[in-house]
Amino acid sequence: MCVRVAVVGAGISGLSCATALAAAGVSVTVFDKGRGPAGRTATRRAVVPFDHGAQYFTARDPTFQAEVARLMARGVVAEWTPRVVAVDRVGSVPRPATEVQRLVGVPGMNAIAQALALSLDVRVNVTVTAIDRQSRVGLARVRLEPGARGEVAIQIGPVIRGTALRDATSFIRFNDFANQFEFAAVSNALHERVLREVIGGLDLDAVKGKSINVLGATSLQAGAPGDVALDVVPIQIQAAGGAR
Repeated sequence: MCVRVAVVGAGISGLSCATALAAAGVSVTVFDKGRGPAGRTATRRAVVPFDHGAQYFTARDPTFQAEVARLMARGVVAEWTPRVVAVDRVGSVPRPATEVQRLVGVPGMNAIAQALALSLDVRVNVTVTAIDRQSRVGLARVRLEPGARGEVAIQIGPVIRGTALRDATSFIRFNDFANQFEFAAVSNALHERVLREVIGGLDLDAVKGKSINVLGATSLQAGAPGDVALDVVPIQIQAAGGAR
């Protein structure tokens, strides 16, 4: 029997829980009311981006330290060395605060949640800002969480590029086909179904400026986690809070 679990909240705890469940073979979906994963590690944009949740974090548990080391190797986390002092009482001379390793997300704290969410099915609200039909690879461009870097767009056709949807499945393998042409044909067939069943019944011009929930597949592009440009092949598009 396939076990399916919903995790509500795409903060660090929710994403960590979902990651552990997925590693154990559980089908898990993360839901969040915001425009992107972050929770208490959210980064907002005013005149400049700023972290309005956690300023930094520490890692004392060995298991957590190992995960932090992996994030540091990917450039998602870095050590922060501010000048921190402690004042014991009014009028006392400030003294250096207890030395601990302080860690931050790069370029903002929300980079940590974004990195954890990359391998998960995370559903958030996004707002369509433009419908781009300059080429046959049509795109619905969406607004990211304030302070986030990079770009995200939903492929709307009539041509869908890449093989992200085929490659996201666990049951379609190259070795099961006679040659690469048959393997490519599977991707084309999946794209035709997306255009017919997902995009076909959608009034694209009507969704501009509206919030939608999107479930889809994408392939990571070269670059740091905070700078990726993602083109999502949708398998489900719904108006936020309602049906498709």
